[in-house]
Amino acid sequence: MNPLVSIVTVTYNSADTLQETIDSVRRQTYGNIEYIVVDGESTDDTLDIIRSNADIVDRCISEPDEGIYDAMNKGIRVAGGELIGILNSDDLYLPHTVAYAAEAYQKAGEPCVVYGNMVKFDGDGNETYHEGDLTDEAFEELDLQLNHPTCFVSQTVYERHGCFDTWFKIGADRELMLRLQNAGIPRFYINKTLARFRLGGATSRSTLSDAFWLTWQNWVMYRRHGIPVGRALQRVAYVFFRRLAKSILSLEKLRRVKARLLKILGVQTIHENREPDSTTTA
Repeated sequence: MNPLVSIVTVTYNSADTLQETIDSVRRQTYGNIEYIVVDGESTDDTLDIIRSNADIVDRCISEPDEGIYDAMNKGIRVAGGELIGILNSDDLYLPHTVAYAAEAYQKAGEPCVVYGNMVKFDGDGNETYHEGDLTDEAFEELDLQLNHPTCFVSQTVYERHGCFDTWFKIGADRELMLRLQNAGIPRFYINKTLARFRLGGATSRSTLSDAFWLTWQNWVMYRRHGIPVGRALQRVAYVFFRRLAKSILSLEKLRRVKARLLKILGVQTIHENREPDSTTTA
């Protein structure tokens, strides 16, 4: 018998993208799905979209939360499936995603994590392909390729080892995987593209404050799980400077867009308006 698979989508003012996410769940070829939407009391049209899809949304919770991982935990706790996947409200499953996950879970025959590959995309049509990697070697190098929308975790694993630690505002999914690795929970890789991840969401920002906050959280995470100081320092430094570079590039891109817009509008900068200095010095 095909196991029940629960899918949890968390939302907050997600009217622009939520319908696409729901449609990707609707297109699944796997039949035994429970779909749960956890909303943080949206003030846009999000709730109307959820209500208009009542034929596929089995349960909707709409109440204030303490962040994205708190909302995910709410969905996990009410889920009735043997296997649970989390799909954010701006990401998409491919049509066979749940079928592949359920098949891998059944073959495993034990509580586990199954995961695969994903494509990141933006509003300009740019796409990049990302293979998942939760192997022992990836954990040893602290170089997890955690494609969160592709991860499905057994309900039993959550019951025994807990949900997301909400202290981690960014990267609680990584902390969970470290916790499960230390507990010896097996992970099974599906070498297929399972999800499309839309850039620009809460987990893909590249601001300076995010870089500093992520660095601190990574340090706490690694030390909590017994990572040696040297390796922890090496990894947090690498992640910090990578994030820092991304934030600087984002700022430079913003400056270029602003300059282009001003040029289109025919607005000159202060320097462009300044008259040449006609005075001379002796």
